[in-house]
Amino acid sequence: KPGIQLQVEITLPDRERPIAFTGEIVWCEQYEIIGKTQRSRAVEAGVRLLHIAPEDQQAIMRYVILSLQPPS
Repeated sequence: KPGIQLQVEITLPDRERPIAFTGEIVWCEQYEIIGKTQRSRAVEAGVRLLHIAPEDQQAIMRYVILSLQPPS
């Protein structure tokens, strides 16, 4: 639910060590995935970075920006 704080740990493909930070859920949406043989539920959530080392935040931002660029 929005407002909940959580400890997050992610590993980016170009880094050896995981990035750990405290985040806060700012929005979430449940939806159903309908496949050929099964149905499942999933949740998407937006997380605000609260307590994170500046270099880790830059690494996440760099990864997101580069992943949005079209392949060359």
